[in-house]
Amino acid sequence: YIDNIIVARLIGTAELGIYSRAFYLIAMPANLFGNLNKSVVFPLLSQVQDDKARLRTAQLKGYALTAALALPFSAFLSCFANELVLTVLGQKWVDAVVPIMAFSSAIYFRLGYKVCSAVTLATGRSYQTASMQITYMALVASFAFFSAPYGVNAVAFAVSGAIATSSILYAAISCRMTGLSALDFALVHVPPVASAAVVFATGSAVKMLLAGSPDYLVLATGFLVIGTLSVVT
Repeated sequence: YIDNIIVARLIGTAELGIYSRAFYLIAMPANLFGNLNKSVVFPLLSQVQDDKARLRTAQLKGYALTAALALPFSAFLSCFANELVLTVLGQKWVDAVVPIMAFSSAIYFRLGYKVCSAVTLATGRSYQTASMQITYMALVASFAFFSAPYGVNAVAFAVSGAIATSSILYAAISCRMTGLSALDFALVHVPPVASAAVVFATGSAVKMLLAGSPDYLVLATGFLVIGTLSVVT
C-alpha cells in the first residue's frame, strides 16, 4: 500500500479515494486468484517440482489460462470504464475513469505474477520470491513518487507500468528456472491477445451504435454482446 501513502501525502486524500477505488477493481481478481494459487495451484506444482517437463507444462498452462481470462476482461474494462463508473459509482466519481483504464491494463500482470510466485514457491525458491516482492515494492514506490507531481492519473499509469515491469522480470526468472523458452511463452499469449482485441473492437462498435443512450444501457448491451461472443468463441 505504499503507493496509497504517496498519493495521500503528495497529492491529497480526495485523490486517494479515487485512486484506491480504481485500484480495487484490479486487486479483487488478483486476490481471488491468489487464494486459488494457495489452495490448488501450489500443491499441484509442488507434487511435480522434480519433474521439469511436467512443471514446465503446468507453468505454460497457467500462463495460458491466466491470459485467456485476464486480457479480454482488461479490454472490456478499458472500453467501458466510463459507463461502468457512471452506472455503479455515479457522476461524482467520474475522475476515477482514467485510473480505472490505467489499472485495467495491468490486470494480467497482477495475475501472471501469481503464477510465477506459485512456481518459485513450489520449487523451494523462497528467497527468490522474497527478492521479487522487494523489487516489486521498490518499483511501485519509485514510479509512484516520481509521477505524483503530475497528478493521480499519472500515478495510476506509472504504478501499472511498475506492476507490468515486475511481472515481466518475475516471468523471466521463473521461465529460466523451468527451462520454458521465450518463444513458447510468447506464443501462448497470441490467442488471448487476439481475443482481447476483438473484445475491445466489439465494445467500441457497441458504444458507437448506442451513442447518446443511457450509460447503464450501453454497459448492459456491451456485456450481453461480448458475453455471447465469448461463449460462442
